[in-house]
Amino acid sequence: MKSGSDGNCNGAGACGSTANVAAGKFCSGGSEVVGLCDSNWHCSGTNNCQYVCNGAGSCSQNYNCDSCTDCSCSCGRANEVILNYNCADGIDNDCDGFTDSADTGCFKWAPLGTGLGSEPKCFVVWNNNLYVGGDFVQASGVAVNHIARWDGSSWYPVGGGLTGTYGAYACTIWNNNLYAGGYFTKAGSVSANRIARWDGSSWSALGSGMDAQVYALAVWNNALYAGGWFTTAGGVSANNIAKWSGSSWSALGSGMNAQVYALAEWNGALYAGGLFSTASGVTVNRIAKWDGTSWTPLGSGMNGIVYSLVVYNGNLYAGGAFTTAGGVSASRIARWDGASWSAVGSGIGGEVRSLAVGNSALYAGGTFTNAGSVSANNIVKWDGATYSALYTGTNNAVYCVTVWNNKVYAGGYFTSAGGVSGTTKIAKYG
Repeated sequence: MKSGSDGNCNGAGACGSTANVAAGKFCSGGSEVVGLCDSNWHCSGTNNCQYVCNGAGSCSQNYNCDSCTDCSCSCGRANEVILNYNCADGIDNDCDGFTDSADTGCFKWAPLGTGLGSEPKCFVVWNNNLYVGGDFVQASGVAVNHIARWDGSSWYPVGGGLTGTYGAYACTIWNNNLYAGGYFTKAGSVSANRIARWDGSSWSALGSGMDAQVYALAVWNNALYAGGWFTTAGGVSANNIAKWSGSSWSALGSGMNAQVYALAEWNGALYAGGLFSTASGVTVNRIAKWDGTSWTPLGSGMNGIVYSLVVYNGNLYAGGAFTTAGGVSASRIARWDGASWSAVGSGIGGEVRSLAVGNSALYAGGTFTNAGSVSANNIVKWDGATYSALYTGTNNAVYCVTVWNNKVYAGGYFTSAGGVSGTTKIAKYG
């Protein structure tokens, strides 16, 4: 409500401007004298000028008056737009179909410099910096060699980076060191086969490493676990999954019969997801639990690949290319409560490649255009009850997602996020 600041109207109230007062356009006893107080200002009450639409009702100065009469943003009646957004008012401020935290007038996609030269595959936050691993060799024009550090404003290399066919597919933190796994044979100037440690100043190897790709890393029971598509770790036979104690590698039973793409700790056990159908000879169908001694299935498992595992609201969530979990229809995302599988809403319309938790929500990235009935391009938010889009999403696949400082970070094959310039292969939302 406008009052008391733009010139006195006959000694009381306010008009649109001092000039209008001088011109004799003011309020007197609730009636306009000469004419309007300003183009959209009218008299309201005794000696006061207030901003109104078409002479009826009053509204804030920050609203555009169109054909409606109450000045609120109501897209069904008129395409009104609030010029100065209030991100907590519950109003669709720019009439784009979103309110509050999803409204692009308040929260939107933004670039990290000018982006990356190729796709990122993993995120991890360490020492209040975001570390990104992937196929790229430059970040915003800076030479970084498959792994880079973002401090919130600029990109930096991490030692000499990782040298190999591709780069880092997985990254995690253990004992205040950063670990990267992937498809490389050198870290900095050190020979490091598919896995390496960064202590903040230099790279080091983990024994003789693996004979092929590492796709997943996780910490459990004071040890580091690696999953992938390898047959040996540190010279020890280890089929697609192995444990690093800090000094040596060991197998987890006889391992898996195909690739491991995801690892997560939950309720005192280690969980693995991937393409495999057996673990130590036990039929598990793409997902299994390791208790430190043996592998067990989670119900009847999935009918398709599991790419990601994460814990949210006390349950284990799996994302991937499956359409059933434990025999229950579950489109590309499912929830395990320790006893049975259930769907997550009506699911997601395409492959889920990454899951992340933050801001009291679960975020999924992948290759899809919808989540249930919600249009969502390659990234979506689940709040425990409903799906919502992150504005217009990205124009191509999302391979990794994380949440840092209340912002959602997405990396992938896209060249645009939310239509914002500079969001090549990486962007933040919020």
